[in-house]
Amino acid sequence: MVVIPGGTFLIGSPATEANRKKNESPRRTITLMTFAVSELETTRAQYARFVHDTNRATLEGCQTEGEVLDGKYETDLRASWRDPGYDQGDDHPVVCVGWSDATAYAEWLSRRTGHSYRLPSNSEWEFAARAGTTSAFLGR
Repeated sequence: MVVIPGGTFLIGSPATEANRKKNESPRRTITLMTFAVSELETTRAQYARFVHDTNRATLEGCQTEGEVLDGKYETDLRASWRDPGYDQGDDHPVVCVGWSDATAYAEWLSRRTGHSYRLPSNSEWEFAARAGTTSAFLGR
């Protein structure tokens, strides 16, 4: 886990930003307390262990954004975390899991380790991902 010191930032993107999504406004100032996030994504192998231990059902169908940039998603009915439609190894990040799957994984991990885990809020995620930048993409 990486500790992210709390702070204040401007969430969202300006109306003039290329490829912005409709749900990225209005921009507003957010203040967050210190929190922690995982340094790495959950892998397919880690998620598979959770599925095995909990007998969690794997639903078919994976929402993808594809080329759509207006917040509308398409569903690939053949895809799942087991087979998203492209090659992946056990050390790759798990994909095609929904919010309820990720929340259940965090709860399982909490019980298994004795530590408390949860998903970051949207504001926490953007704050951590921006890493103090104000540009649309890191490094620009």
